[in-house]
Amino acid sequence: MADPAPNHRLGSDVWLQTGIDLLAKEGASALTIDRLCTMVGRSKGSFYHHFQGVDGFVAALLDYWRKKQTEDVIQHVDGESDPRMQRTELMQRAMKLDHGVEHAIRVWGGSDARAHEAVSAVDTQRITYLTAIIAATSKRPKAEAHDLARIEYAALIGLHQLYPDTDPASLTPLFERLVQLVTPDLE
Repeated sequence: MADPAPNHRLGSDVWLQTGIDLLAKEGASALTIDRLCTMVGRSKGSFYHHFQGVDGFVAALLDYWRKKQTEDVIQHVDGESDPRMQRTELMQRAMKLDHGVEHAIRVWGGSDARAHEAVSAVDTQRITYLTAIIAATSKRPKAEAHDLARIEYAALIGLHQLYPDTDPASLTPLFERLVQLVTPDLE
């Protein structure tokens, strides 16, 4: 990250995006105040201006991840009025998620209760959203749509975990094939 001008005030998003980048590249152990301050070129006072210590930063970081990797995607997909277009757009957006972040946050969730809780909440939100889209596009009963959403989502997460450093474009054909298998009635 380029050093900001000395008099330029940094918003919390700069700190949070830096945290996301560190998490994806180096894991949760890199999320220290000293490391973050070095990366953004600011003092600990600047950090504490935005966050109430590491716990405040972690809570904000997990919220930021949820917003960027889930809520912004849902908001964009909801902009489509046709459920079939929503289905297509959601698949495309899901494959463009930052695989490194998704992988790192799940690894972190294995050892940190706060991250685990955030991951569980995001998983539930994503599966619920996908269930509604599958039900709308396939006319399947909600219980069946929910099962199919869980299967499809598990495959997406599996791709993120198995291939965290792989270009998402190379995984897209696999995911598209899975979507065809899960809901062949979209053809």
